[in-house]
Amino acid sequence: MIAATAPAQAVNLMDALTRQIARVAVIGERYSSLGGMPGVDVQPVIRSIDRALETAHEAAASGDPQTIIRSLRNLEGFEEWGTGKIWELKP
Repeated sequence: MIAATAPAQAVNLMDALTRQIARVAVIGERYSSLGGMPGVDVQPVIRSIDRALETAHEAAASGDPQTIIRSLRNLEGFEEWGTGKIWELKP
């Protein structure tokens, strides 16, 4: 029997931030794909995601742990579809 392995955990703040940036970028792409649908306005969400990603990249470049943690928490608040919370900041 083969044991299931858990996904690798982030080993440091930069690793965690990089993983969250990648995850949220995929969410942003999914929202962008809805942009052409009639009656669907995803621009506010896309702008929010873009700002969060831009801030996260700036935090990574700064290397400041407080800024990285703040950006990490912000990115963690973006939820995948089907969770009941399309995008919501966690407290």
